Amino acid sequence: MLTTVVLVTVGTPDPIDEAHVKDYLLRFLSDPNIVPYPFRKFIAKHVANKRAPYLTDIYKKCAINQKSPLLKNLSELELHLRIKLDNKEQLKDNPALIDHEFKVVSACLYSEPFAHHIFREAFRSSDEVLIIPLFPQVCKATHESIYTLAIKYAIRYKFKGRYEVLWGFSDCSSYRILLAANLINWQKTRQVEPDTLLVSFHSLPITLRGFEESYYKDQCQDIFLEVEKHSIEHGYRAILGYQSKQGPMPWIKPYLSDLIIEEAMKDHNVAVFCPGFILECLETFYEVDTIYRERFEKITRANFDYIKAPTPAEVANLMHYFVLEFLKTKPNAQHKFRIKGIKADLYY
Repeated sequence: MLTTVVLVTVGTPDPIDEAHVKDYLLRFLSDPNIVPYPFRKFIAKHVANKRAPYLTDIYKKCAINQKSPLLKNLSELELHLRIKLDNKEQLKDNPALIDHEFKVVSACLYSEPFAHHIFREAFRSSDEVLIIPLFPQVCKATHESIYTLAIKYAIRYKFKGRYEVLWGFSDCSSYRILLAANLINWQKTRQVEPDTLLVSFHSLPITLRGFEESYYKDQCQDIFLEVEKHSIEHGYRAILGYQSKQGPMPWIKPYLSDLIIEEAMKDHNVAVFCPGFILECLETFYEVDTIYRERFEKITRANFDYIKAPTPAEVANLMHYFVLEFLKTKPNAQHKFRIKGIKADLYY
């Protein structure tokens, strides 16, 4: 019995040069779930040509061994999870795993290794497939593209085994335990007591999302309330914000960039926590820990602290939990998705 576990993220340019950055932006912005306009390819081309040189410089500044940090972290996560699943000691406590072999692979929607290649091979050669989007909060821009692709290849190869696309994990107790541990570790090592903990999630364009925007905000709010409990216990306040706004249209507010300036003007010591990002990427340690830090420190001499995301080894423990839950739990609901007129069954 071969169970393939696919860890999916948006992706990142590789190698880091202007041509590959431009190709990545073109694929990303041409997805109708990202830019739901009929002229999105024109937008994609315009944005890619304009931003590719700037983004290439940023990727090069953040590169680790000439690789994007996201690829490095994704590779380490894949390795740690593979080691945990290959550990024969777990068979003592999980007899259901005796006849299982595991394959762990990473996949990216808009860069190598491309998800459509990985999904195709998984549905051709596996008995069971578990697909884990590495995004705690569910939104159309990530999950719908992954669902559509998974169903496409399950249908094409007449897949008879069981498969699941994990429907987010923002409400998972194990995920929240991981976040709590992250905060506790920071609490032990921090040098300065913060006045304010800024809790940041990726934003979404308000005008494009409708119901999805409300659903997404509810998920972020639920996690924020858990983090706020921790901050209250330690005597500082927590504020919810959203980052990574692009373009002139309004996005979900309040913007983290505005909150950073407001706290700097008050000379408050600030810590920033990004629980919506399961692995470090440009939107965490570069956007937050470099750009926002610089803006903050130009205004005040107060302390700015960035709370790092969990390590790949820590995230692997969470992914291992999801795999074990998948193996021991039978699907209890069957949902119908219509894709180009074809009815397909999807379990989650």
